[in-house]
Amino acid sequence: MKNSGATGRAAPFAIAFLSFLIFLAILNPVAMAQASFLAPNTGSTVGKAFALPSIKDVLPTSVSGSGFSAQETILQFANGFGPAATLVPRSKGAASFVASFAGAKASKPFRIEVVAVVPYAAPKKDQEAQGGESQGERGAEGVPTDAQSLKLMLQKLALIANSVQKLQGLQYWSASRKTMRLLYEESWRVDSPEKQKRLPDPATLAELGPGPIWTFYMHQKDLTFGSNTSFTTVGVTSDSMYMTTANANSLKLYFVPVVASGALETGIYVVPCKEGLLLYGVSFVQAIDVAANRVFESAKNKSFAVFNWFLKEAATENIVANVDLSALVQH
Repeated sequence: MKNSGATGRAAPFAIAFLSFLIFLAILNPVAMAQASFLAPNTGSTVGKAFALPSIKDVLPTSVSGSGFSAQETILQFANGFGPAATLVPRSKGAASFVASFAGAKASKPFRIEVVAVVPYAAPKKDQEAQGGESQGERGAEGVPTDAQSLKLMLQKLALIANSVQKLQGLQYWSASRKTMRLLYEESWRVDSPEKQKRLPDPATLAELGPGPIWTFYMHQKDLTFGSNTSFTTVGVTSDSMYMTTANANSLKLYFVPVVASGALETGIYVVPCKEGLLLYGVSFVQAIDVAANRVFESAKNKSFAVFNWFLKEAATENIVANVDLSALVQH
């Protein structure tokens, strides 16, 4: 399968957070070492000037950011075989994020990538002047202006990533069937792969806790592999938010195991920049061809569906503008 790319731009800027991105299927205990791939920077910031990176400094060189000066959305997709990711943001944190996956060390994994750039929501005073509804205390007031406002934004993004039950009922456009199709019939967190006791998602930052790393198991049922349990890690560093997942059990097609435990990994990496949020999603699949083909089927649209969900939740929190990624996707 050849790498393919598609870039879209839509205005006015907005999108509603990868998951992954496509199969939010999740890290098994063997892969739990990923939880420490990005140790949070807890050093003192006293005396250090606060500065966010510019989009042009972190956007991968293969993606043009020229349209973003006009407050437009950037979206690009790529897939193929081999561990060499092509859309990784240009930052040490993003490089470490990708290197943490077992699939990045495999000889010839199936790889799926998505990168998006989304402008921030307008400050509340601008929204109100335009007749928009104030978001009250939830308002992020646009671009973070100091370390504290950046920390709050990253925690809000981590709360969204922890809201796995909201993925239930998510749909995507099936390219082969030419219709909308259910991506996740069921989605909720559980206490363990063995007991499968259903647990609630944290609903507030207070319930989420300070972190900076959160881990949990998740039950999901999709129309490809049926019911499965995954392990998820969500974390924040001083300048990013990330989420990694991997299947905790083998995945089966027609009762035949086709993907070993831990062999389907996905992740999302988010970097707040001066101009907006940069989101990067990646999936690695080590499987036989028939399973890989099922994963690749409508892979782009599945990835976009999860990104769209994440960003709509972020728009609800007044972090980014409210734009619909589906407008950028060619069916």
